[in-house]
This record gives sequence, structure tokens and C-alpha cells, in this order.
Amino acid sequence: MKTKNYILICFVLAISSVALLSFNIKKETKISKISSEQRLKNGRKIVLGLCAGCHGSEDGKLAGKYMTDIPAFFGKLHSPNITNSIENGIGKYTREQLKTLLRTGIKPDGKRCIPLMPYFPLMADDDIEGIIDFLKSADYSVIASEQKYEPQKLKFLGKMWAKSVKAGKIPTSSISLPDTNNKMELGKYLADAVYRCYECHSSMSKINNENPPKSKKYHQGGAKMADMEGRKVYARNITPDKKTGIGEWTLEDFTKLMRNGVRKNGRNVRMPMIPLPLLSDNEISALYTYLMSVKPKKHKVKEYVPK
Repeated sequence: MKTKNYILICFVLAISSVALLSFNIKKETKISKISSEQRLKNGRKIVLGLCAGCHGSEDGKLAGKYMTDIPAFFGKLHSPNITNSIENGIGKYTREQLKTLLRTGIKPDGKRCIPLMPYFPLMADDDIEGIIDFLKSADYSVIASEQKYEPQKLKFLGKMWAKSVKAGKIPTSSISLPDTNNKMELGKYLADAVYRCYECHSSMSKINNENPPKSKKYHQGGAKMADMEGRKVYARNITPDKKTGIGEWTLEDFTKLMRNGVRKNGRNVRMPMIPLPLLSDNEISALYTYLMSVKPKKHKVKEYVPK
């Protein structure tokens, strides 16, 4: 009898151990909702649509360039070489180091990137991984370039500007991709987490990267910037206000802007705004749907009229 009880107890403990082990494995394993091919494709779209605007060099690679559109009183700045060069690019960065940089803006040496470099605390884990997949791929744009630059030279105002921008934090929980069939969810994700429209189109004096709609004058425009020739431009009001915003824009008008960089009034957008031709029709429609859902705010922005 004792032998039978002993065998029964051992059997129960064995089953319990297997069940517990299975539970732990399931809990710790992170399952992606998309294939590795789709993840890479998404990463390519984000890098070539978002990063290339600053890091793109004349040879078609992401070898960086001098930022001539930054006012001289900030200093002489350049965007880094982010090709796979071991010596002059990011070829020696590990995936974890790149993930930290993308999430927080902190480089492997512990220093903060220049304020122009955004970080992405709200981006889905799969898109962060997709960006890294692409940066470490054999695509021509990231093949090693040995382009070198002098160290960043920040003047007093530039140093004050750099100190005013805080680093981000690593998310404490996983972030999933939005439902691509839910246009509001997808549009908000693209606007706030990926392309960060609020960063230029809100008041730069109080940007909230962790909760973008809490940014001062969210999407109301007015921020002063400079184009590639150093001329003053002002971020537009992109709330659905009918008089001062985009309330009268149709989806066709918005698509023309995103695809070709042409506004409803027929004028071309100016740097730092760039068209995003790689976005799908569904993504553009989702962005439009979300932007039109934001509370309209009457805020007239000074218009730049080319001479």
C-alpha cells in the first residue's frame, strides 16, 4: 500500500512539474504576430521614410550629412553615419544597444544623442526589432560607408538645448502592434508612436513623448523651424479646424500631401516635413482618420510664401 501511495505521489509531482515548466515557458516566450519577412519590410519602410531624411547621404546610403538647416547659433551639427561600418558607423552596435538607443536616445557610450534624434518609447516591439533587422541587413542603403565627420560642435545655445531634452525610458511591458483593420488605432499609432507628428506640430516648449496628446498645443502648429536654406518655416496646424487647420481637406488632399509632398493650396511642403511615399493606402487613410478625430483648435499659423 505504501509503495502504491509513493508511486502515486511521484506521478502527481512529475505531472505538476511539467505543467509548471510549460506555464513558465509560455509566460516568458514572446510571440510575434507577424513574420520575420513582414517585420523586416516594416522596418525598411520606417527607416527609409523616417531616418533617411536626416541620415541620407548623396550616394544613397545612410552615411549621414551636415545639418545645414540647423541655425548656426546652435553650432555645427551632423547626422551620424548609421551604415554597417565597424569604424565609422553602427556596425559594432549589438541589438540590445540599438534597442536602447531607439527607445531612450542613449548611445552605447552612455551619452545622449543630439536632440534632433528622436526616440520611440511608444513604438511596438516588432517595429523596433524590424528597424534593427533592416539596419543590420545587406540593403544598399546600410552597406558600410567609411564617411567620417568631425565631433559635434555645440555652441552655448546648442548645449542648453541638448540639456533640456531628457532621455527616454525602456518600457516596463511589451508593446504590441496595432490592429491594422482599426483605422483609429492604427492612425494614432502611426501619428504618435512612429512618425511623431506632434513633435513638430505642437509647441516645442512642452513635448510629452510618453503621452503625446498631453503635449502643449497638440497638433496646433506654430513651431518655428528652418528649411535647408536656413529660411524660417512654421509647422502647420494639423487639427481639423476648418479655417486654420486641415478640416476642409479630403482624403484625396491628404494622400497627395503624404505621397507627393503637395499641400491642398498647391504649395510644396518644406523641410523638415517630407513626403512618405512608402506608406500604404490603408496607413494614409488611418492617419487621416485619426487626425480628423482630434479636437479642432483655431490657431492661425504664419504662412511661408516662396519668393
